[in-house]
This record gives sequence, C-alpha cells and structure tokens, in this order.
Amino acid sequence: MFYYIHIPFCKSKCKYCSFASFAWIDDKIEEYLVFLKKEIREYMEDSCLRRNDNIIESIYFWGGTPSVLSIAQIDEIISIFREFWNLENTEMTLEMNPENVSEEYAIWLKKIGINRISIWVQSLNNKTLQEIWRSENKIIFEALNNLKKGEFENIWADFIIGLPYVLSWEIKKDLEKIINENNNIKHVSLYMLENWIYPKNWAEISFKKEDYLMEYEKVVDFLKEKWFEHYEISNFAKTWAECRHNKSYWNHSNYRGFGLNASSFVGNKRFTNGKNFSNYYWWKLEFEEILEEKDLKIEKIMFGLRTFNLDTNLIENKQKLDEFIKDGLLEKDWNFIKPTISGIAILDFITQNLI
Repeated sequence: MFYYIHIPFCKSKCKYCSFASFAWIDDKIEEYLVFLKKEIREYMEDSCLRRNDNIIESIYFWGGTPSVLSIAQIDEIISIFREFWNLENTEMTLEMNPENVSEEYAIWLKKIGINRISIWVQSLNNKTLQEIWRSENKIIFEALNNLKKGEFENIWADFIIGLPYVLSWEIKKDLEKIINENNNIKHVSLYMLENWIYPKNWAEISFKKEDYLMEYEKVVDFLKEKWFEHYEISNFAKTWAECRHNKSYWNHSNYRGFGLNASSFVGNKRFTNGKNFSNYYWWKLEFEEILEEKDLKIEKIMFGLRTFNLDTNLIENKQKLDEFIKDGLLEKDWNFIKPTISGIAILDFITQNLI
C-alpha cells in the first residue's frame, strides 16, 4: 500500500502555486495535526492492519511545505504507522524548501526514518528566485550540502520550466551544476509551468514552450549520460531510484491520502478530502467518484503514454495510432508505444485522439 500525508502549510505561499496551501500559523498547525493524526489512526484501526509481516511501499509527506514541521511533529506521524506496520523497507519521502534544511534538521530526519528527500530547486537564476519569492541560489547549495552531512543518498531535485527570466539554455546549465556537484541526486523532475496561477506579466518575461522543446533533447541526452533513465514524461531517475509514490499513480495501485485536500484511490473508488479546514475537520469530501472499466481504460492510455509503455491492445483507433507513428510523433517498440520528442510536445492532443 502507498500512503501520502498532506501538510498544507508554508513559510509563505509561492507566487505561482495553485495547491491547497496556507501561510504558516503555529496555532493552526497544532490544531491541524490533531485531526491529521486522528484520521490516520482511525483508518489504521478500522482497516485491521496490525500485521508485522506486511510492509508499506511508501509514505510521502507532501505540501504545502512538510519541512515547516518540527522533527518531533514528523516523528509523531511516522510513529502511528510504526504501530501497525513494519517500515524497514518503506520509502519515506519528505518534500523540502531549501530554506528549511539545516544540518541538524537533516541529521534528525534521517534518524527518524526519512530516507528520501524531494528538494525544490525550481531554478538557479537569482532574478527568477526573487520574482517567485524564494531565497537566492546559495541557500539551495547550502541545503544540498547539509543533506550530504545528514548522509542522505537519495535526493530528488525538482525544477520548474517556464519561470520568468530563465532562458531555455539555462535549464541544462542548471542541471549540470546541480548534478555534477551532488552525486547523491538520484532523481530529477522537470515540470512545465502550465495551468498554474501566475501573474500575467510572466508571459512576457518567460520563454515559450517551443523554445524549451528545442533544448529538451539536449537535456534528455545529458541526463542519459549521467545514467538517469527517462521513466516518465517529467521524471528521470537512476537505477532503483524511481519514485515509488509516483509510480503508484501511474500503475493504478491503491493509495491512501491523509490530510486536507488529500486524494485516495482504493479499488475503483477515487475521493478527495475537504479543501478547507472546516470541511476536512468534519469529514466532508471535496470529490468522490466510482470509476467504471471504460474510465480505467482511458487512464491507462494516458499513463501509458506518459510512462513510455502504452500497450497497443488498449487502442481501438488503430488508424489514428498508425498516423501518429507515420508522422513521427509516436514510435512502436514490440507491442508498446511511446512518444517521440516531437510527440511529447503535443502529448495532450495525441492522448485525446487515442481515447
């Protein structure tokens, strides 16, 4: 089973962020944690999961900014899982803002069981970081150095593409600097800034998606040279460092989310907790649906394209599939389909025509 825990608090809200998150308020955090721990414990007890021979695949602390919590607060949450499960081989990931990564904090995170860190680099361009209300890049390098001192060997560096003032060629340059100086970075994500909330003037000071795609192949080639496998459209990982949590989504595995606006998928049911504190505290769901076989098939096509292993047996419109292959947008490898670099640029369009 896969679990994730939503911590919806940040030191301050990033300018581009549309997630359910709020500025840090001490009293509100303590109140929230009471309800969060109650939800986790009641779920565990109701599910009768007290079996020491079972292993949780992953526990993922999402945000917001989970690293605003103290070591004691994080440990209290993990301890509930320990009561019911053997966590010896569990992948435990914590998302972090570089500003929260002191040497002492990193050392104690490792001691309480966190073994994987997702750190939000976003960009090394100081003008960009200032525009999105983030600290200058020296804080990023200090954070990475502190994680080394904490003996973390599995770091996930997260970048956002399309931020203001960043030129397309800077993406590869930033990746080279980060990866060459930090051999404990085993996973990289490159997300396009699309469908986010951001100021209109950013469109004037950000490079266009087309410009990025011209550099994209160079970025992919560089990461391959460094032994990163491109295992999903936006994600690259070294051997055995793929994110178990993300793969649970793409493989249609069961996962359970805890906390405000956290989503779950169990059996054929998907549901999301309340998006505000009041609804969450009163167990009011934001969203709930039962997926039919046709819905699951559509999602399998979507995720299959994103993970470069779409089973051709799922595609009914073989004529359209052949057209995309002929046009160089898709390519066939045995009985599986994957998008080319050109296909990645219009993947949403391809997906819509195949489902």
